[in-house]
Amino acid sequence: GREVIKDGIKLNLWRAPTDNDGIKQWKGDTSRPIWEWLAAGYDNLSFAGVTSRFTKGETISHPVFYLELITKVTLNPGHKYKAVSRAVSGEKKEFEWRQHLKLGRNGKLLYSMSTNLPASLPDMPRFGVCFRLAKGYENIEYVGNGPNENYSD
Repeated sequence: GREVIKDGIKLNLWRAPTDNDGIKQWKGDTSRPIWEWLAAGYDNLSFAGVTSRFTKGETISHPVFYLELITKVTLNPGHKYKAVSRAVSGEKKEFEWRQHLKLGRNGKLLYSMSTNLPASLPDMPRFGVCFRLAKGYENIEYVGNGPNENYSD
């Protein structure tokens, strides 16, 4: 096999804010979502304590394998820029991030994930993953859910 994903898959709850979300350097309007996001720590995750469960398919009717990874994630409120960090306060929160990988007999690798985020947290700016591809995978195509846009305004 060839290495495709470099550095592993990381949970990502952050996206670049738009003007409607608020502007970090302008502290005049704290009612915008960006301040809730920063106070929650969505932009500053830390990962620890990965556990795994591996199941090998016993028969041809089962997948080749099933792998579940459970990672402890901590939301760290504040921001790396001191001026912004002083304007944002919140409590650290921990939750589990579960990743599920299943290799089918047809060669397809299915990936899904879930979390148990505390209900007290504000709406997330995004729920996704980030990963780096190995050299040689600079030109790729992404196929969305189509035929219409995936995120309608």
